[in-house]
Amino acid sequence: MAGTTDYTGRSIDLLIFQGVEESGSQQVSMAFGDTGYICTGIQKLAQKWTILFLADVGSKKYWQTEGTDILNAIRNSNIRTSQELIGHFNDAAFSVAETLTGDPDYTALEDDERLSRADLVNYVLDREGGYLYLKVNLVSVSGNSREIKLPIPVVIK
Repeated sequence: MAGTTDYTGRSIDLLIFQGVEESGSQQVSMAFGDTGYICTGIQKLAQKWTILFLADVGSKKYWQTEGTDILNAIRNSNIRTSQELIGHFNDAAFSVAETLTGDPDYTALEDDERLSRADLVNYVLDREGGYLYLKVNLVSVSGNSREIKLPIPVVIK
């Protein structure tokens, strides 16, 4: 039987990745939804990590240093080999971790909302099909984990 966590008094975020289930396959859309779902815990960490990982550096008006260069590398066809992919992933994951830990409010978060590590579990780089598929396992300081799958359209020259 799974344990429960008391979220009383904890900060919450709006859940923008609608359709997320604990396990199984489902279509996930990026929207606020009709009812304004909330998220906290490991899902809040997964959402924040994904947003930072997929945002281009300098794309946020008031947070110019947030984001990574991984999508830029993909768009510019700088990822042609597995070694290049792993290197760009590690650089991007490190950048996200620095952004998260650099937030003044980070230490006030509960352990299940703070990042311990992000591991690249699997990937598919399909040159002909034009996509990059990343499977990432996020582990929180509390030991909770969440596997996220990121299908990214790509043009490889």
